[in-house]
Amino acid sequence: MRNLDVPFAEYMELQSRMRAGMRRLSWRERAFATMTVDVLFQTLEESFRVHVTRAIAAGATPEEVRAVVLFSAQFGMTKTWRALRVLNALFTEIGHRLRLTALNASWPASPRRTTRRSSASQAPSPPCLAREIVGA
Repeated sequence: MRNLDVPFAEYMELQSRMRAGMRRLSWRERAFATMTVDVLFQTLEESFRVHVTRAIAAGATPEEVRAVVLFSAQFGMTKTWRALRVLNALFTEIGHRLRLTALNASWPASPRRTTRRSSASQAPSPPCLAREIVGA
């Protein structure tokens, strides 16, 4: 982003830091919300791709991602139609890598516990597929 415009990159970094402390919505829920904005504003290139891959990295299934896009139809049928075409192409493009990653993933590394976790312990994070998917 810095190669494009330094002040804009700095603004994006500021916005990211401000949102990093938000705890009311999960990463998955935030990705779903931003995907909906992408559909309605038709920002279906890099932005949509990043938000879809973030949703998947946060544990969303392709079916859930598609449902979020379909939800947008009530606000704009043709916008959703276009977004579904982009989503289908994205799933086709990344589908093979997602299947390989899912087959090779070892998360969670240990079997599920049958006892309750203490409030101090954290559940393990889902594997981050976003970098692999977007080729970063």
